[in-house]
Amino acid sequence: GRDRDCHNIVSLYLNLDSFYTEIGDIKKSRDLNRQSLELNQRFGTPKRIAASHQNLGIAYSRMGDIAHAIDEYLLALTILDDLGPSRGLINLYYSLANVYIEMEDMTQAELFFMKGIRMADSSKSIQNQAFAKTSMASWYLDIEKYPEALGSFEEALDFITENQFMVLLSTVQAGKGQALFELGRLAEAEKWLKDALTTS
Repeated sequence: GRDRDCHNIVSLYLNLDSFYTEIGDIKKSRDLNRQSLELNQRFGTPKRIAASHQNLGIAYSRMGDIAHAIDEYLLALTILDDLGPSRGLINLYYSLANVYIEMEDMTQAELFFMKGIRMADSSKSIQNQAFAKTSMASWYLDIEKYPEALGSFEEALDFITENQFMVLLSTVQAGKGQALFELGRLAEAEKWLKDALTTS
């Protein structure tokens, strides 16, 4: 039917988009995403329309056109917000946080980053929760809030140990070591950094 045809054509556009992105032709990528959006607006589901806005936002972001990137992300956000929590919405929050970081608007960046983190952390997926807790700790480290970073890395460490999700263990150990170092607790920092080396 028409919906399947639309889906197939959009899938083709997405494959071409990946190709043009890979070879660095971002303008072609943007144009393909515009065509994909037009098609989805006529025949697609709200979720697909949101995905098209988000992909177009990514293309604009890669071109350095941050204002248009934010416009597209916010259009996607309006749609996805109505559809409820999803992996797509979490990723969109992270995308918005990243463009605001590029604009050096750390207040807005933190707002969207934390929305994504909270949504991921409230999911039933152990993996999502583990990555959310680790990402939050890393964020605090990046913005030099070291006491918060230390507390968050300790929470992440408890969670991944309790749930045996050891993929992130060395990352969390190293992060905790770095936070301790920045707080001047050098002997403890050395222990955790050595543990991270052993684990990895």
